[in-house]
Amino acid sequence: MSDLAAAPSAPDLVGALAEPTRLAVFAALVLGAGTTGAIATATGLSARVVDAAVRRLRACGLVAADGLAPRPDVFKTAARQAAAAVPAEFSGHPDADVLRAFIRGGQLLDLPADVSRRRTVLRYVAGSAFEPGVRYREPDVNARLDSWGTLDHATLRRYMVDLDLLVRAAGEYWLA
Repeated sequence: MSDLAAAPSAPDLVGALAEPTRLAVFAALVLGAGTTGAIATATGLSARVVDAAVRRLRACGLVAADGLAPRPDVFKTAARQAAAAVPAEFSGHPDADVLRAFIRGGQLLDLPADVSRRRTVLRYVAGSAFEPGVRYREPDVNARLDSWGTLDHATLRRYMVDLDLLVRAAGEYWLA
């Protein structure tokens, strides 16, 4: 599986291991179980369930096609594929690497600890969430920030004001 195009994608791998029985079977294989019986013993699953799990893991490339050898190397390949896929929204952006590390699919995953990177990420979010020249009431700001994911909107709003990305006066906010 040296060819990146032939490797299973990260979502395929996650899907294959999302079922607890398949995850248990793969773990048993990684830990050295080499037969269906050994896997069944290690996991407490029936041979029928183990066979079904192994078929699914083979189909995804997590188990070698000609035996029961686990293929943990596919994770590294899938991770490289995912890292190489630059979302179109970041193409040509001078801070694409920073943004890609903290924003995926229009969702803010986390905030950088480094203030410079935090400013970069929050500048991007603010520029995407708010229109220049428009004043927003706090509930509208909160709703717009909530659409960026599960991070606390009050924290995001406070950081944006502290970093001079948003201005606040008389209960209204606007882009600085």
